[in-house]
Amino acid sequence: MEGARFALPGRRIVIDADGAHGHRLQVRAGGMRIDARYAGEGPRLLAVGPTLDGGAVHSTQKSPGLALEGRLEAGGRHYRLDGGTASYDYSNGLLGRQTHWRWISAHGPRLGFNLQTGYFGDAENALWLDGELIPLGAVRIAVEASGAWQLDTEDGLLALRFVPEGMRHDDKHLVVASSRLRRGIGRFDGWVRVRADGPRHPVSDLCGLAEDHRAVW
Repeated sequence: MEGARFALPGRRIVIDADGAHGHRLQVRAGGMRIDARYAGEGPRLLAVGPTLDGGAVHSTQKSPGLALEGRLEAGGRHYRLDGGTASYDYSNGLLGRQTHWRWISAHGPRLGFNLQTGYFGDAENALWLDGELIPLGAVRIAVEASGAWQLDTEDGLLALRFVPEGMRHDDKHLVVASSRLRRGIGRFDGWVRVRADGPRHPVSDLCGLAEDHRAVW
């Protein structure tokens, strides 16, 4: 991903390439300001293929955990981002008129994962562990009454529980189009492994997100 720009009155997001393996991020939106850099080695995930929802084709590019530095201002408070972990996810495609997906993503310095159910099947399901990119099978999801998510993959390489600590709800109804978004930010606990008979690597208190989105385009 080389860069992207988005602008509306009072709002601006700019992402620019910063060397071979890095990017600069600038956000201006009301009282929120972000000036950050993120970079790192490691394999990127690139997936291109047909959709499963009556659309045509989809493509996505995702990174492992990247070293983060910079600053954030929000609500009159200032935060340093140095020592944090970032990742990028760039996707584009021609999806079906009605599209539903669940997307799960979390990254740390040595371990991260990306999971999706819906229009792209298991094409972008992957685990990053100690600089290695491991494909994952289809993910099974059970949402508890408490709002926690239980996750496991059919290949036996991942079993996690996600507990949200904050939720974003965004519903739009625009006559010819609609969107229902539920996105939780929280913590993952459980284990992953690189092969079905291999040792389990514990996942503890890993920050990430889980999203449920239904759209009529």
